[in-house]
Amino acid sequence: MINIIEDRRVEDLGVEYWEGSGPERAFVNAYAYSLRPSVGELWKDLVEGKDLNLDWVKKRRARVIHEAFLQRLLVGKIKDGTYLPTEEWLKVQEAASHVENQLEKMKKYKGDMDKVYADLERLTKYVIEKLGLIGFEPEIREFGKNSWDETFTEDYGRSKSKDEVRKGINTYFDEIWKVETVCEICGKHYTETLGVRKD
Repeated sequence: MINIIEDRRVEDLGVEYWEGSGPERAFVNAYAYSLRPSVGELWKDLVEGKDLNLDWVKKRRARVIHEAFLQRLLVGKIKDGTYLPTEEWLKVQEAASHVENQLEKMKKYKGDMDKVYADLERLTKYVIEKLGLIGFEPEIREFGKNSWDETFTEDYGRSKSKDEVRKGINTYFDEIWKVETVCEICGKHYTETLGVRKD
């Protein structure tokens, strides 16, 4: 968990320090979104699981919520997150928002790494407790790598065809949202539609 939070912290700093890295980060997020598992499918598998062993259900739930938080914090959205129960979805959103707010405040530490480390530890404990992940250990297939790092390995990248990856990237960018805007010239309020890409 601390690795996920630290990844987000460093990525945020990188966008501030290196001009032009924002678009690259957006593409990396879209690529990761395309390759990450569907949280909705993971939850569906949990609900429809034949094994009603309570220990299995707890471990599976923790895996789904861990994945949802990872996606929300590092990618900015949860793949098929609408299939999560509302209570679980809200917990993930609240935890991620809290972490984002704290990371924004941490930018003011200006190299005081003792404060950074202390806050990372505090945030990690907060997220684990908030999401009910105490005792959960995500699967690690290679020493020194977490599940997020695996997204960018050659083998993980081959888990889907090029067409599937492209479709996932398009889905990431094709989100439509509406913004209330005020005209700078006449002061009139109007609704602007954003996020629609043109062919």
